[in-house]
Amino acid sequence: MSPSVTIAGPAPSTLPDPLKRRAVKPISFYSRFPNRSCTEEKPPMADDAKVFIVMTHGPGEPQRCATPFYMANVAAVMENAAKVVFQIDGVLLMRKGVAESLSAFEGGKPIIEFIREAKDAGVEFYCCSAALERYDMTEADLIDECDGVVGAAWMLNESLDSDLVLSY
Repeated sequence: MSPSVTIAGPAPSTLPDPLKRRAVKPISFYSRFPNRSCTEEKPPMADDAKVFIVMTHGPGEPQRCATPFYMANVAAVMENAAKVVFQIDGVLLMRKGVAESLSAFEGGKPIIEFIREAKDAGVEFYCCSAALERYDMTEADLIDECDGVVGAAWMLNESLDSDLVLSY
């Protein structure tokens, strides 16, 4: 004879459905861009969206240094607003002379070319003020393509206001 088990509390069928307790509305690409149709032949392009890229890797990992600029460039060419912020070691890529002598792989084009292509497409570049302090850098040390120095509040606001945040 097996022992009987009694479970205290309401029966499972009387427990509220978590989705019924909250007014949870699924968010999809199509709800953010209502003029797009999910029946379009080609996937819709997210033009007029905001793309925010956080770059934390620097010259110590050159294989990670080209892709963020390439992605920002593609986003801008697709008519999206694209911004890149450099944190931690990433600020070193904005130091004069660094990106000119760095490539993602042996024989590849210099990172500065990726930066300039993205800049020409309309991408904005910013450096984290705390990261600059860590490396004893100032705005005078930054390449001309850098649009400015920003703090934590700006970075968080941009992240929250963006449609897509990528981190490298």
